[in-house]
Amino acid sequence: MYDPEVQRSYAGLAEGYGFRTCPPHDPQKKSVFESGVKYIKKSFMPLRTLRDLPDANRQLREWIMQEASVREDGTKREQPLARSPSRSRC
Repeated sequence: MYDPEVQRSYAGLAEGYGFRTCPPHDPQKKSVFESGVKYIKKSFMPLRTLRDLPDANRQLREWIMQEASVREDGTKREQPLARSPSRSRC
Protein backbone atom coordinates (compact mmCIF):
# COMPACT_ATOMS: atom_id res chain seq x y z
CA MET A 1 0.00 0.00 0.00
CA TYR A 2 1.30 3.44 -0.96
CA ASP A 3 0.99 5.75 2.06
CA PRO A 4 3.25 8.81 1.69
CA GLU A 5 3.95 11.16 4.58
CA VAL A 6 4.27 14.91 4.27
CA GLN A 7 7.61 16.15 5.58
CA ARG A 8 7.34 18.35 8.66
CA SER A 9 9.11 21.32 7.00
CA TYR A 10 6.80 21.15 3.96
CA ALA A 11 3.73 20.93 6.21
CA GLY A 12 4.96 24.05 8.03
CA LEU A 13 5.47 25.85 4.74
CA ALA A 14 1.97 24.92 3.63
CA GLU A 15 0.50 26.18 6.88
CA GLY A 16 2.45 29.44 6.65
CA TYR A 17 1.35 30.14 3.09
CA GLY A 18 -2.17 28.82 3.61
CA PHE A 19 -2.33 25.92 1.17
CA ARG A 20 -3.21 22.26 1.63
CA THR A 21 -0.84 19.41 1.06
CA CYS A 22 -2.31 16.57 -0.95
CA PRO A 23 -0.33 13.37 -1.25
CA PRO A 24 -0.55 11.93 -4.75
CA HIS A 25 -3.09 9.17 -5.14
CA ASP A 26 -0.82 7.51 -7.64
CA PRO A 27 2.97 7.96 -7.88
CA GLN A 28 2.62 7.85 -11.67
CA LYS A 29 0.70 11.16 -11.57
CA LYS A 30 3.76 13.01 -10.34
CA SER A 31 4.27 14.40 -13.85
CA VAL A 32 1.06 16.47 -13.53
CA PHE A 33 2.67 18.51 -10.76
CA GLU A 34 6.04 18.66 -12.49
CA SER A 35 4.42 20.14 -15.59
CA GLY A 36 3.42 23.16 -13.46
CA VAL A 37 7.07 23.71 -12.58
CA LYS A 38 8.02 23.48 -16.26
CA TYR A 39 5.28 26.00 -17.12
CA ILE A 40 6.69 28.53 -14.62
CA LYS A 41 10.26 27.98 -15.82
CA LYS A 42 9.24 28.37 -19.46
CA SER A 43 6.65 31.15 -19.20
CA PHE A 44 7.59 33.23 -16.16
CA MET A 45 11.35 33.06 -15.75
CA PRO A 46 12.72 34.02 -19.19
CA LEU A 47 13.71 37.66 -19.65
CA ARG A 48 12.99 38.59 -16.02
CA THR A 49 15.36 40.20 -13.59
CA LEU A 50 14.63 39.31 -9.99
CA ARG A 51 16.41 41.66 -7.57
CA ASP A 52 15.58 39.79 -4.38
CA LEU A 53 13.02 37.43 -2.88
CA PRO A 54 10.33 40.08 -2.22
CA ASP A 55 10.69 41.32 -5.81
CA ALA A 56 10.47 37.74 -7.15
CA ASN A 57 7.34 37.10 -5.05
CA ARG A 58 5.74 40.35 -6.25
CA GLN A 59 6.48 39.61 -9.90
CA LEU A 60 5.29 36.02 -9.59
CA ARG A 61 2.06 37.07 -7.85
CA GLU A 62 1.34 39.64 -10.61
CA TRP A 63 2.11 37.09 -13.33
CA ILE A 64 -0.16 34.49 -11.73
CA MET A 65 -3.09 36.90 -11.40
CA GLN A 66 -2.71 38.59 -14.80
CA GLU A 67 -1.55 35.74 -17.02
CA ALA A 68 -1.24 32.24 -15.60
CA SER A 69 -4.58 32.01 -13.83
CA VAL A 70 -6.65 33.47 -16.67
CA ARG A 71 -5.31 31.30 -19.48
CA GLU A 72 -7.12 28.10 -20.40
CA ASP A 73 -5.61 25.08 -18.67
CA GLY A 74 -4.46 22.52 -21.22
CA THR A 75 -5.79 19.54 -19.28
CA LYS A 76 -9.01 20.77 -17.72
CA ARG A 77 -9.92 23.25 -20.50
CA GLU A 78 -10.89 26.00 -18.05
CA GLN A 79 -9.29 29.02 -16.42
CA PRO A 80 -7.61 28.08 -13.14
CA LEU A 81 -8.82 31.27 -11.44
CA ALA A 82 -12.43 30.56 -12.44
CA ARG A 83 -12.31 27.08 -10.96
CA SER A 84 -14.30 26.88 -7.75
CA PRO A 85 -12.20 26.21 -4.61
CA SER A 86 -14.76 23.61 -3.58
CA ARG A 87 -13.86 21.60 -6.68
CA SER A 88 -10.19 21.47 -5.76
CA ARG A 89 -9.63 18.19 -4.01
CA CYS A 90 -6.86 15.89 -2.91
